[in-house]
Amino acid sequence: MESFAWDEVRTRLERESPDQLALFNDAEAVGWVPLQTHVSVVDVATDLLGEDAMRNLGRGRILGMQLGALFPNMIRSWIRSFAEDPTQMVQLGPHIWKAGTEECGVLRLVSQQGNYAHFRFDNIPQAMRSSQGWRAMMEGVALGVLELAGLEAEVNLMAPQDDADYADATVKWRKKA
Repeated sequence: MESFAWDEVRTRLERESPDQLALFNDAEAVGWVPLQTHVSVVDVATDLLGEDAMRNLGRGRILGMQLGALFPNMIRSWIRSFAEDPTQMVQLGPHIWKAGTEECGVLRLVSQQGNYAHFRFDNIPQAMRSSQGWRAMMEGVALGVLELAGLEAEVNLMAPQDDADYADATVKWRKKA
């Protein structure tokens, strides 16, 4: 919607996946969008807008969070608490993932050295693993959180190996000047 492409995304979903669109439309009532529905919308939007636009959309969603709801307040509180120590800020990734998703696997910090961290998304559903648009959007979300904390970062969520139920991500950061 933020990209002004929603009408085109909606038209394509009505044609290709009317059941997914119906579930997406019902999201306000149930509070969660089913994963396959979310990925379907992201994939269509990525086809129409491109990966860079999806990365920018994810980043923009975080930067534009309105205070008042639980998730934005929690993120901003953690940022205030840990922004002085980028190492601690980056370690919040698994907690943010757990708070913002349901039945989407587990994000864990594999290793961290200096201003570099290696994460792994364990047991993530196939729909997420196979979607480059979803990976680009999640990169943008991570970039947005780190930007709110005063960090410049590079985030790379890699495509998983064939038949793997995990995906690796790397993050490099530095304090903004």
